[in-house]
Amino acid sequence: MTETMQALVAQNSKVTPKFRRVPLPIMAAEQVLIKVAAVSINPVDQIYRTIDLFYADHFQYPLILGNDLAGTVVAVGKNVTKFKIGDHVYGRIGHLEGGTFAKYSAVAASNLAHAPQNNSLAEAAAIPLVGLTAYQIIHVRLAAKPGQKLFINGGSGGVGTMAIQIARILGLEVATTASTKNSLLLQQLGANTVIDYQHQDFTKTLRDYDGFLDTRRETNLTTALQILKPGGQYLTLNNMPQPSFADQQHLGVFKKAAFAVVSAKNRRIARRQKISYEFYLMHESGAQLQQLTEWLEAGQLRPVIDRTYSFAELPAALAYSKQGHTVGKVVVTMN
Repeated sequence: MTETMQALVAQNSKVTPKFRRVPLPIMAAEQVLIKVAAVSINPVDQIYRTIDLFYADHFQYPLILGNDLAGTVVAVGKNVTKFKIGDHVYGRIGHLEGGTFAKYSAVAASNLAHAPQNNSLAEAAAIPLVGLTAYQIIHVRLAAKPGQKLFINGGSGGVGTMAIQIARILGLEVATTASTKNSLLLQQLGANTVIDYQHQDFTKTLRDYDGFLDTRRETNLTTALQILKPGGQYLTLNNMPQPSFADQQHLGVFKKAAFAVVSAKNRRIARRQKISYEFYLMHESGAQLQQLTEWLEAGQLRPVIDRTYSFAELPAALAYSKQGHTVGKVVVTMN
C-alpha cells in the first residue's frame, strides 16, 4: 500500500478545493481503514468556506472534504470486533475523522454498517447521511406513530426521498412538495399527496399535520406553520439554530448566545402558535444504519441517484450538486 493517496482538499477557506497527494490516514484502535469505492455529495460538503465558524475547535485546514462513503475494509483496529478485512461497509464519518473524498478513509467502527447485499457500493454510498437524517427526525425526534401526518417540504432531494420512504414504512400519511416532473417519482416512493409548488400553495389544501420537515432554505416559517396542529413539531435542516443546538454540539457559550439572537424571531413565532421549533443536525450511527440496511435488503427502501461521476470528475459533481436541483443524490465512484 502506498504511503500517500489522492484526495480533494480545501487548503483554506478562500480557495477552491483541489486534488492533492496526502498521507494515508492513521487508523486508531476503534477504527477500520476503508478503501473507498464510492462517495456521495451532500449540501454540507459545500460549506468548507464557513465550517470553521461553527466548528473552529474541531477542524483545521487543510481539510479533506466528504462525509458519506462505501468501500472495503483493508485494515482493522485492535479494538474492533464487528468487522474484518474484506467486509463491504458503508457509513457517515464522524466530525473529527477527516473526509471521504479520498482513496482511503479511517472511520470509527461504531459509525459503520455492513453494506446491503442487494445494492452496489455506489448505491450504498448514497444512503448514510440523508438516510440517517430522515430516520432520526421521523423515528427519534418526531417519535412518529402510524396514522400521523407528516409534511416534507422539498421531497425530491436526498433527505426528502429517504424521508418519504421511511415515513411510509412507519405507517405515516405523507404530503410533500415537488416540481411537476418529479411528482410521479415521489408518489412511487410512497407520498400520499404531492403538491406541485410551481402551481399550488400547500397552505391552501393541507391542515392539521403532526410534523413538518423543512429541507428548503427559502421557507417562510409563518406560512409553513399554518398547516401544523397545536402541539405539532417543526424540524428544519436549513433555518436558524436554536440555543440548545450549541449545547448539543459543544460549541460554547458565545455561539449559544449568537444562536439565541438569530433564532429569536422563529422561536417566538413557533411559541405563539404552540408549535415546537428545532434546527436538526444528524449524528452518525452504525446501529441505526443497520436498520436502514434491513429495509434496503427487504426492498422497502431504495436509494435515488440523480447522476454518477468518476473520482476525477468530483469537482464537476460538486458544481452540479450546488445548483440545488438534484433529484435524490449525486454519487462519485473511485475507480
